[in-house]
Amino acid sequence: MMRSNKHRLVFNLRWLGYMALVSILLSLCFGCGKKADSKSADRKPDSQLNIYALDWIRESGFEAAVLKEFGLKNDTAVNLRTFPDLTSLLQALEDDPQGSGADLVLGLDNTMALGDSLTRHFTPVEGIDRSAISYEIPQPDKSPLLPYAFGNLVFVYNQKMFPEPPRSFGELQDSRYYNQLAVCDPKSSGLGRGILLWSVALFGDSGYDQLWQSLRKNVRKVYPRPSEAYDALRKGECGLMLGFHSTAAWIAELNPPENQFRFVNPQEGSFLYVESAALCVDAPNPKPALKFLQYLIGNKAQQQVIYKLGLMPVNGRTPLPLSYASLPLSIYSLNDRLSKYDPAANLSAWIRRWDELFLLRAGI
Repeated sequence: MMRSNKHRLVFNLRWLGYMALVSILLSLCFGCGKKADSKSADRKPDSQLNIYALDWIRESGFEAAVLKEFGLKNDTAVNLRTFPDLTSLLQALEDDPQGSGADLVLGLDNTMALGDSLTRHFTPVEGIDRSAISYEIPQPDKSPLLPYAFGNLVFVYNQKMFPEPPRSFGELQDSRYYNQLAVCDPKSSGLGRGILLWSVALFGDSGYDQLWQSLRKNVRKVYPRPSEAYDALRKGECGLMLGFHSTAAWIAELNPPENQFRFVNPQEGSFLYVESAALCVDAPNPKPALKFLQYLIGNKAQQQVIYKLGLMPVNGRTPLPLSYASLPLSIYSLNDRLSKYDPAANLSAWIRRWDELFLLRAGI
């Protein structure tokens, strides 16, 4: 009996010793893991990238899908500063060109890139492979702009409300479209400026005034931002919109039951809208900036141009969703006509006249 108790005591002591050893080893392992995790959390990325962009880049989800993805894959801290419109963004660069710390700007559209107005802020980029960019997208020599998205301006309409849509600007003036047209403000959006320049390209710097006087009765509202005009169209508050040829397909991709939208390329012709990125003069982080620009025109980022921005990818090799596959690859555009009206010198005056026309009608 005593021998049995003695054996039990020895066994228990050995078991306790074994458990104590296991506990020590486990605590050491977990302690090391916590220290490793702490070190990993405290470690700073190898590089950083400072980007200026419009609010829409964040609100649309493009920041999360493209900028953050790039940062994770390239061990880069991507810092985004957003602005409500391109005018305020460019003003920030103007006020403090060297102290801004910006490496890149996103959302530079061709309605603001007139003449050499952007050369003092941005520098041409070298070493970027542009071979995949579609030939339809203009790329002037020594331009600092790298295109990443485009769209042709057209009439977007709700076919349930208008089974027979207008086919020309002449038909768009018809009274059956009274209070049904959504347009964007040229003061605060690239789409709005594109619409204004489109009208000048079509009818000249005097004829555009007459066009808008005739269309004014049919304009339901001038929306500060395209997203507000899209919402009005989708809610049925208006049945027509001057927008992009990809808008109807984009809405259907976001929500397949909303397949009632179509577009018409008017008989007079379209206007090509292009969004670009640019490298800032004296960018503090040029290497990650150039790496991001190459990533921006790659297939993965270009697919997010479709789903997040609602525009067409400039990379002609980008796989398109089924709803986009039927869109025309090229539409006759009238951009070349603008040069004879000196848009760089006259855009401000055209916008002021636009304001005068629409302030005459209360509620717009």
